[in-house]
Amino acid sequence: MKKRGQFYLVAVLIIISITIGIITIENFILRDRPGNIEGISEKINIERSYLLDYLANQNLGEIDSQNIAVNFSKNHIGLIGKDKNAIFIVGTSSPIKLIGNRVSEEEIKYDSGAGEVLINDEGEFEKSVSVTGEKIDIILTEGNYTFDLNEGQNIYYIIKHNYDGGVSIIRG
Repeated sequence: MKKRGQFYLVAVLIIISITIGIITIENFILRDRPGNIEGISEKINIERSYLLDYLANQNLGEIDSQNIAVNFSKNHIGLIGKDKNAIFIVGTSSPIKLIGNRVSEEEIKYDSGAGEVLINDEGEFEKSVSVTGEKIDIILTEGNYTFDLNEGQNIYYIIKHNYDGGVSIIRG
Protein backbone atom coordinates (compact mmCIF):
# COMPACT_ATOMS: atom_id res chain seq x y z
CA MET A 1 0.00 0.00 0.00
CA LYS A 2 2.74 2.50 0.84
CA LYS A 3 4.46 2.00 -2.50
CA ARG A 4 1.26 2.75 -4.40
CA GLY A 5 0.84 6.07 -2.56
CA GLN A 6 4.44 7.00 -3.25
CA PHE A 7 3.95 6.24 -6.95
CA TYR A 8 0.97 8.60 -7.16
CA LEU A 9 2.85 11.30 -5.25
CA VAL A 10 5.81 11.09 -7.64
CA ALA A 11 3.48 11.09 -10.66
CA VAL A 12 1.70 14.25 -9.41
CA LEU A 13 5.03 15.99 -8.82
CA ILE A 14 6.19 15.13 -12.34
CA ILE A 15 2.95 16.42 -13.88
CA ILE A 16 3.19 19.67 -11.87
CA SER A 17 6.84 20.15 -12.91
CA ILE A 18 6.01 19.64 -16.58
CA THR A 19 3.07 22.08 -16.39
CA ILE A 20 5.18 24.78 -14.71
CA GLY A 21 7.94 24.23 -17.28
CA ILE A 22 5.55 24.64 -20.21
CA ILE A 23 4.00 27.80 -18.73
CA THR A 24 7.44 29.30 -18.10
CA ILE A 25 8.62 28.59 -21.65
CA GLU A 26 5.40 29.99 -23.12
CA ASN A 27 5.75 33.23 -21.13
CA PHE A 28 9.38 33.56 -22.19
CA ILE A 29 8.51 33.12 -25.86
CA LEU A 30 5.65 35.65 -25.73
CA ARG A 31 7.71 38.23 -23.87
CA ASP A 32 10.70 38.14 -26.22
CA ARG A 33 9.03 38.27 -29.61
CA PRO A 34 11.32 40.41 -31.78
CA GLY A 35 8.50 42.28 -33.54
CA ASN A 36 6.71 43.24 -30.35
CA ILE A 37 7.41 46.96 -29.99
CA GLU A 38 3.98 48.02 -28.72
CA GLY A 39 5.33 48.11 -25.15
CA ILE A 40 7.82 50.75 -26.24
CA SER A 41 4.98 52.84 -27.66
CA GLU A 42 2.97 52.69 -24.44
CA LYS A 43 5.99 53.77 -22.40
CA ILE A 44 6.83 56.65 -24.74
CA ASN A 45 3.20 57.86 -24.80
CA ILE A 46 3.01 57.96 -21.00
CA GLU A 47 6.34 59.74 -20.60
CA ARG A 48 5.54 62.11 -23.47
CA SER A 49 2.27 63.18 -21.82
CA TYR A 50 4.10 63.86 -18.55
CA LEU A 51 6.75 65.85 -20.41
CA LEU A 52 4.18 67.94 -22.28
CA ASP A 53 2.36 68.68 -19.00
CA TYR A 54 5.66 69.69 -17.42
CA LEU A 55 6.58 71.98 -20.32
CA ALA A 56 3.12 73.61 -20.30
CA ASN A 57 3.25 74.31 -16.56
CA GLN A 58 6.85 75.57 -16.28
CA ASN A 59 6.51 78.67 -18.50
CA LEU A 60 9.83 77.92 -20.19
CA GLY A 61 11.00 79.71 -23.30
CA GLU A 62 10.72 78.10 -26.72
CA ILE A 63 14.44 77.23 -26.87
CA ASP A 64 14.48 75.65 -23.40
CA SER A 65 11.35 73.65 -24.15
CA GLN A 66 12.80 72.40 -27.41
CA ASN A 67 16.10 71.44 -25.74
CA ILE A 68 14.25 69.39 -23.12
CA ALA A 69 12.19 67.68 -25.85
CA VAL A 70 15.36 66.97 -27.88
CA ASN A 71 17.03 65.38 -24.84
CA PHE A 72 13.88 63.30 -24.24
CA SER A 73 14.03 62.11 -27.86
CA LYS A 74 17.73 61.27 -27.76
CA ASN A 75 17.29 59.27 -24.56
CA HIS A 76 14.44 57.26 -26.05
CA ILE A 77 16.33 56.56 -29.27
CA GLY A 78 19.03 54.99 -27.12
CA LEU A 79 16.42 52.87 -25.31
CA ILE A 80 14.67 51.83 -28.53
CA GLY A 81 17.87 50.33 -29.94
CA LYS A 82 20.22 50.77 -32.87
CA ASP A 83 18.51 47.97 -34.83
CA LYS A 84 15.33 50.02 -35.34
CA ASN A 85 14.58 53.08 -37.45
CA ALA A 86 13.21 55.80 -35.20
CA ILE A 87 12.36 59.45 -35.79
CA PHE A 88 11.18 61.99 -33.24
CA ILE A 89 9.69 65.27 -34.43
CA VAL A 90 10.01 68.03 -31.83
CA GLY A 91 9.49 71.77 -31.78
CA THR A 92 7.01 74.58 -31.43
CA SER A 93 7.46 76.28 -34.78
CA SER A 94 9.75 76.40 -37.78
CA PRO A 95 12.47 75.25 -37.65
CA ILE A 96 11.57 71.99 -35.94
CA LYS A 97 13.99 69.20 -35.10
CA LEU A 98 14.10 65.67 -36.47
CA ILE A 99 16.02 63.40 -34.12
CA GLY A 100 16.43 59.80 -35.09
CA ASN A 101 18.28 56.65 -35.91
CA ARG A 102 18.51 55.25 -39.43
CA VAL A 103 19.48 51.64 -39.97
CA SER A 104 21.68 51.08 -43.02
CA GLU A 105 19.92 50.15 -46.25
CA GLU A 106 16.69 51.76 -45.07
CA GLU A 107 15.35 54.79 -46.91
CA ILE A 108 13.82 57.58 -44.84
CA LYS A 109 12.60 60.86 -46.33
CA TYR A 110 10.70 63.84 -45.02
CA ASP A 111 8.58 66.49 -46.71
CA SER A 112 8.18 69.75 -44.84
CA GLY A 113 6.29 71.49 -47.64
CA ALA A 114 9.26 72.17 -49.93
CA GLY A 115 9.54 68.68 -51.44
CA GLU A 116 10.95 65.35 -50.34
CA VAL A 117 14.38 65.26 -48.71
CA LEU A 118 16.34 62.03 -48.20
CA ILE A 119 18.01 61.47 -44.83
CA ASN A 120 21.46 60.15 -45.71
CA ASP A 121 22.86 59.93 -42.18
CA GLU A 122 23.36 56.38 -40.98
CA GLY A 123 22.99 55.84 -37.25
CA GLU A 124 21.84 58.63 -34.98
CA PHE A 125 21.07 62.02 -36.53
CA GLU A 126 19.64 65.43 -35.66
CA LYS A 127 18.35 67.86 -38.28
CA SER A 128 16.78 71.30 -38.14
CA VAL A 129 13.97 71.48 -40.67
CA SER A 130 12.15 74.59 -41.90
CA VAL A 131 8.45 73.87 -42.28
CA THR A 132 6.37 75.88 -44.73
CA GLY A 133 2.96 74.55 -43.69
CA GLU A 134 1.32 73.08 -40.63
CA LYS A 135 2.40 69.48 -41.19
CA ILE A 136 5.38 67.29 -41.92
CA ASP A 137 5.41 63.95 -43.74
CA ILE A 138 7.79 61.14 -42.88
CA ILE A 139 8.16 58.83 -45.87
CA LEU A 140 9.19 55.21 -45.35
CA THR A 141 9.21 52.35 -47.85
CA GLU A 142 5.86 51.22 -46.40
CA GLY A 143 4.11 54.56 -46.86
CA ASN A 144 3.73 58.20 -45.85
CA TYR A 145 3.02 59.24 -42.28
CA THR A 146 1.69 62.77 -41.73
CA PHE A 147 2.10 64.66 -38.47
CA ASP A 148 0.17 67.88 -37.85
CA LEU A 149 2.19 70.63 -36.18
CA ASN A 150 0.03 72.30 -33.54
CA GLU A 151 0.58 75.42 -31.48
CA GLY A 152 2.81 74.72 -28.50
CA GLN A 153 5.37 71.98 -28.16
CA ASN A 154 5.06 69.04 -30.56
CA ILE A 155 6.60 65.65 -29.82
CA TYR A 156 5.80 62.92 -32.33
CA TYR A 157 7.57 59.70 -33.16
CA ILE A 158 7.60 56.85 -35.62
CA ILE A 159 9.50 53.60 -35.05
CA LYS A 160 10.05 50.91 -37.65
CA HIS A 161 11.47 47.49 -36.82
CA ASN A 162 12.30 44.82 -39.40
CA TYR A 163 12.44 41.28 -38.01
CA ASP A 164 12.46 37.81 -39.56
CA GLY A 165 10.79 38.96 -42.77
CA GLY A 166 8.20 41.06 -40.91
CA VAL A 167 7.87 44.79 -40.25
CA SER A 168 6.38 46.56 -37.24
CA ILE A 169 5.65 50.28 -37.39
CA ILE A 170 4.35 52.31 -34.47
CA ARG A 171 3.70 56.01 -34.30
CA GLY A 172 2.44 58.51 -31.84
